[in-house]
Amino acid sequence: MAECLRTQQSVPGWSHKLLTLDDVPKDNTYLAKAIKERKWAKAADYFRVWYINKHGGVYLDADIEIRDDNFFDHILKTHLSHDQTTTLVAQLLNDGWIQNAFIMAY
Repeated sequence: MAECLRTQQSVPGWSHKLLTLDDVPKDNTYLAKAIKERKWAKAADYFRVWYINKHGGVYLDADIEIRDDNFFDHILKTHLSHDQTTTLVAQLLNDGWIQNAFIMAY
């Protein structure tokens, strides 16, 4: 996993931010309840989508390796429209769920 994080942190033109509980909005009742009940997966799933939707950027699980430094730029050029308020890129799985190991929003 350390090698994956190193590849994520070394993409030119992009900064890296480790999200922690300090980044969780204090006024979000869903997140507060999930954290209080120690439902970490539910809290993390919701939080990563909320954060990217609000702030934009890219979310990657720590075990994703970046093999092409132009990957993010390619996704921006092909999937995100600068004339929309928010565009969220995620993969819809065959069972109807959205995978959230990689999420990107502009």
